[in-house]
Amino acid sequence: MQDLYATLGVAPSADQDAIRRAYRQLARRFHPDLNPAETDRFKAITAAYDVLGNPQRRALYDEFGDICLKPGFDPVVARHAGLGQGARQAGEDGLSGHSFSAFFDSLH
Repeated sequence: MQDLYATLGVAPSADQDAIRRAYRQLARRFHPDLNPAETDRFKAITAAYDVLGNPQRRALYDEFGDICLKPGFDPVVARHAGLGQGARQAGEDGLSGHSFSAFFDSLH
């Protein structure tokens, strides 16, 4: 998955107003009614705003990266496994440097 901040064309330090403005501008530009060839791009923009436009979801994305978008994600378990704090920068899956066995062992 592409970086959600890049999808909206904003910096990670952008405030909520800047994120909202970027979303509205891009949503108008790529809306399927006006630009049918860009439907997938519109969906990506909307998905990015669904996360970054919500302060709680944005905080989880900033801490864990794309892994927090998966169904059943539990931030408490992920923090216990050491997956937090900058996982977004570590790698696309947020698991760089961690083995799956270590993660599952931590659940016991």
